[in-house]
Amino acid sequence: MDIGSTCDDTYAYFSDELGYGLVAYSWEQNKSWRFEHSYFMPDPLLGDFNIAGLNFQWGAEGIFGMALSPIKQDGYRTLFFSPLASNREFAVSTRVLRDSTRVEDSYHDFVVLESRAPNSHLTSKVMDDDGLMFFNLIDQNAIGCWH
Repeated sequence: MDIGSTCDDTYAYFSDELGYGLVAYSWEQNKSWRFEHSYFMPDPLLGDFNIAGLNFQWGAEGIFGMALSPIKQDGYRTLFFSPLASNREFAVSTRVLRDSTRVEDSYHDFVVLESRAPNSHLTSKVMDDDGLMFFNLIDQNAIGCWH
């Protein structure tokens, strides 16, 4: 949930994990739109999981974890996201996501960030008000952080 200065200025962002999309919804407009990008796809080289000794392969899930940054000086947030079968973080400004006209013209606004580390699949993440992200490391049965 991306809550602005009023209730009407609220947006929600949803992953379409099996359709490899990202859906934005405007409360004020009561309308949604869907972005597609190759960054939403699982990494075919990272679909091998080992959780507490249980080894399995899973390569179907797209965006699984998402977190919003605090509001930046430009008045927007950054949405951080990653597919389940991935060790990378990706990001996009909510300035782009809030604009339904950008669905077809936003490819270069999505950015790839650093790799987290080997064995760093995650399913959920959250960012605090200082920009510190916490996430579960399912391969390691641990919690990680990133700033």
